[in-house]
Amino acid sequence: MASPASPSIRVPSTKPAQAGAYEYKYFLKDHLGNTRLVINSAAPNRYEYLATMESENATQEEKEFKNIIETRQLDAAYNHTSGGNESARLNAALGRVVGPAITLNVSPGDTVKMEVFAKYSNTGSNYTSVIDNVASAVAYTLGTVEAQKQLVGNAFAGIPRLAFSRSNTAPRAYLNYIFFDKSMKFVEAKSGFKQITGAAATTFEKLDLETVIEKEGYLYIYVANESSSDVNVFFDDLKVTQVESPVRSHTDYYPFGLVISGLSGESAGTNPNKYLYNGKELQDEEFGGIPLDWLDYGARMYDSALGRWHVVDPLAEKMRRWSPYTYAFNNPIRFIDPDGMAPKCDNCDYRTTTTTISTRNATEKVNGEELAVTKVEESSTTTSVPSVVEEIL
Repeated sequence: MASPASPSIRVPSTKPAQAGAYEYKYFLKDHLGNTRLVINSAAPNRYEYLATMESENATQEEKEFKNIIETRQLDAAYNHTSGGNESARLNAALGRVVGPAITLNVSPGDTVKMEVFAKYSNTGSNYTSVIDNVASAVAYTLGTVEAQKQLVGNAFAGIPRLAFSRSNTAPRAYLNYIFFDKSMKFVEAKSGFKQITGAAATTFEKLDLETVIEKEGYLYIYVANESSSDVNVFFDDLKVTQVESPVRSHTDYYPFGLVISGLSGESAGTNPNKYLYNGKELQDEEFGGIPLDWLDYGARMYDSALGRWHVVDPLAEKMRRWSPYTYAFNNPIRFIDPDGMAPKCDNCDYRTTTTTISTRNATEKVNGEELAVTKVEESSTTTSVPSVVEEIL
């Protein structure tokens, strides 16, 4: 990777509070000049979401959370919010399995913290899980299109992944988070939960979790009561905090420069980075309704999807063994073409021999008589020229 002295540019801030301001973004490149990471110099964005379940806060909270209206309960005895009197009541016997929930668009390096306060009224002692109801409820409350709901349902179908705990000493009520990748595939290893304990029978118990995101996707955070017995669990003051990573984008490439979309991504709300393979600017304007997706090298435009130039090499006569449309002698691991004129390799050692022929006037004695003659002298020198490629042509 490049040193911290990688080039930087100023771009308009994406933070609402700093509209019109500028911030620095630093580009970390590999040995071929490919931009691999874009790092933001400003303090990471921090977002907080709070569900108090109180009616006076409904306008804002119902925009951010699902299932608040469906589970809101007026009961001061089970309220945790200071000055409030409402909470979310979950009881599987009444069809209330999944409570308030929120979906976050997350990127690698993001830190997500979540907490909620829970209390239950004990009306039974045998707590068993109702997995199918939870899976269908999660799919429904994601609030996505039908095709995506089906993907979520398929991820859970027939697999007891939401039966987090087998403990029967307390209701199977949880603070949960589940992770989906960009294709809405459920990733069990990146999901987690925390169950209430017997302490929640007499007072509100705080449940808290924290996770650091490793890949781009979606984090679904929710509370649930999976107990099949008639037990009321009350959740209140669900708080979620997301701290974005300073790494705003990360990019991996195929050898000839095409971006590997499955291994690359940008944080939500980030101005797109157009300086990619070899650090060249992406030209993504449309031509006839089709985006070009060419890279501007100066002398020529390069198509990384084909690994070819679209016009003839300006120095084609110096490289007659190669097609004038090939990129870097078909060896992009060793060579680069910094300006579209000719391949170069800064780490290669090409040795060239230069022969110099010179003449000079002189006199020689022939049979005792001086005659004017011209002498031809030849000399050779060998030098190392790292960036010249004619020697391999």
